[in-house]
Amino acid sequence: MTTRLRRSGLVSLCLWCCGAGLLLAQAPSADSGGWVTARRTIPGGAPGASVIDLEQQMPREVRPQQPFDYRLRVSNFSDGAVLDVVVVQRLPPGTAVLGSSPQGEVRDGVATWRLGTLGVRESRLIQVRAVTPQTGALTFCSDTSYRAPLCVTVASTQPALTLDLGIAPEATLCDAIPVQVTVRNTGTAACRDVRLQVAFPEGLAQRDGSRQVAYALGALGVGASRQATLALTASHTGVYAVRALASAAEGLRAEAQAETRVVAPRLVVTQTGTTSQYAGRDVVYSFAVGNTGDTKARQVVVEDILPAGVQVVGVQPPTLYTSASERLIWRLDALPPGGKVDFTVTVRSPVAGSLENQVTARAECADDAGALHAAAVRGIAAILLEVVDVDDPIEIGGENTYVITATNQGTADCTGLVITSILEDTVEYVRAEGPTAATRNGAQVVFAPLPRLAPKEVAVWKVIAAARTAGDVRFRVLLTADQLTRPVEETESTRLY
Repeated sequence: MTTRLRRSGLVSLCLWCCGAGLLLAQAPSADSGGWVTARRTIPGGAPGASVIDLEQQMPREVRPQQPFDYRLRVSNFSDGAVLDVVVVQRLPPGTAVLGSSPQGEVRDGVATWRLGTLGVRESRLIQVRAVTPQTGALTFCSDTSYRAPLCVTVASTQPALTLDLGIAPEATLCDAIPVQVTVRNTGTAACRDVRLQVAFPEGLAQRDGSRQVAYALGALGVGASRQATLALTASHTGVYAVRALASAAEGLRAEAQAETRVVAPRLVVTQTGTTSQYAGRDVVYSFAVGNTGDTKARQVVVEDILPAGVQVVGVQPPTLYTSASERLIWRLDALPPGGKVDFTVTVRSPVAGSLENQVTARAECADDAGALHAAAVRGIAAILLEVVDVDDPIEIGGENTYVITATNQGTADCTGLVITSILEDTVEYVRAEGPTAATRNGAQVVFAPLPRLAPKEVAVWKVIAAARTAGDVRFRVLLTADQLTRPVEETESTRLY
């Protein structure tokens, strides 16, 4: 590219002043206010085709030894700045400049004003006050010089990529984690063939399971941007780093990384309690629900499935419960990390068996947790033995019936139950009745073992004997069973006459 400078210009305006009138070297014009104006444009021609316009206004007449004012105006008519503008005025002999605006310098009868740069279409006014001792024609000649370079502007541009990557700083396992990626051209030229890649670490993926995504964005104008929005899910807790890379023609690259922390509540249930107890007595279950995770557990539900057939006699903390319920339920709004709630349930069982108490805790965005505790409830065989005679007194020769009743008042089966009755010699055995067969062995009548007598069950045997000798007799009965370490004995008295 070639740059050419315009040649400096020099213009002179000369005015002659006299007592009777003014002679102009450059065809000055007069106005009605007593001023004479001279004007020169260079390099010449109409003002619109020129660079510098120099105008000088002088009074028609001045008086010796009396100060007078005059003006110089310099204008830039070109489409470019004019540099190093200087106005020089040769003063008439003996004439002195008293002051000017802007300030100039006078040396050897020449006044000089250095105006510097004139912008496009800019004008600059020089106001001067002077005094002269002379009479006659006074000549003021003004010149100007300048530089008018020819300038060509060439744009130097550079495309530039920036990449913004935004992600939620914290999310839960149940959340769809939003990711927003913005590619922007912050340069001064268009970016061509823009491409964007986003990669996710193991454990973080889109809903379809993919762990990376790529976009071909094409051209990106100056100041333009493109945005991509993604939704990710995490398979486990931890800190994940998402990375993005933007590239374009001319080797442009921009990288960004952002981290998110995925948290989750973790419910833990522990349970202890009574391990062994008799039926009908209190069995206590103590359990606790805790959160060992790294965020709050919300909408926590604790459910206790009770053993079948038990009676609830105590619950802490209290909760709604009916006698027909088979479970207890507690609801907690939230359980903070490290938090724990203790529970106690007391029940009674009328029968023996293994009482399994199952506790389960549930919460939003948390795996269920549970614990089982079993209490061994033992029953006891409690036998009530009763012996009565149907008739009393009995005449000699008459028969009497002894009724033997065994009742299991306990909570466990009575097994191997044997009834042995003992007759005195004043009576004679006639026969026996009952659920098991009887065998006579001298004065004893022994019934075969009853295999099982369930709780609350009753078994009845009868022994019929005939009176032989008058007297006060005793009918003795012995009961043995597998659960007894010694016999149960009962005696009934009868008067024979």
